[in-house]
Amino acid sequence: MILFDLLIALSLHPLLQQGITCGNNIDAKTSHGSTRGYSVVLQMHSEDVHGKNTHLCQSEYTISGTRPDGRSIEPTSVLSVDGTWGRSIAFGIAGFTSDGNRVIATISDGGDQAPLDIIVYDLRTNRIKLAEIPHAFLHHLGSCSVAELQVAGTTPNGFVVLATNYMSKCPQGQTLWRVRPREVLNGIIGPSMPSRLPHGATIEMLEPWIITF
Repeated sequence: MILFDLLIALSLHPLLQQGITCGNNIDAKTSHGSTRGYSVVLQMHSEDVHGKNTHLCQSEYTISGTRPDGRSIEPTSVLSVDGTWGRSIAFGIAGFTSDGNRVIATISDGGDQAPLDIIVYDLRTNRIKLAEIPHAFLHHLGSCSVAELQVAGTTPNGFVVLATNYMSKCPQGQTLWRVRPREVLNGIIGPSMPSRLPHGATIEMLEPWIITF
């Protein structure tokens, strides 16, 4: 068990997040490259929503980039949020799956009560799957904040594995969770409540982490 915890601890790394507040005509982005030659950019644009005179602050998230052969990954919309002005936003790319076929990103948009969205983008098909982890679950973590819940990898049957930050003062130390991202149907995103990762489950770490002792 000690070795397992050590492997998880070493596999986790500080998520390079953008932290901003929602405002008019604001652009921010973060990028990540893979060992297979993919370069992916997650971009956020926010502005005033004039529709129906609501004048909310709308944020739009897109994924784009380049493939190993130099071909472009055309911008694909992954999420849109309407909410209050000046709300806090944090987003970043966690990494690529071990098979190199998918990239995983996280978005927390809405301040202290925001859900945590896990975005899985398939580089082969350009299809998006999403898991929206409700604030109620994040609140359950107690002293573990959203930033301390990180993507550790995936399972062979399609779950994303999340871990409370090994170095944080989480109530129960390091805990592993699993959640299954699903395709968005008719623009509706249902909440996804993580469950404990079963003992003995296989975890495929995000690449390109190479662990040596």
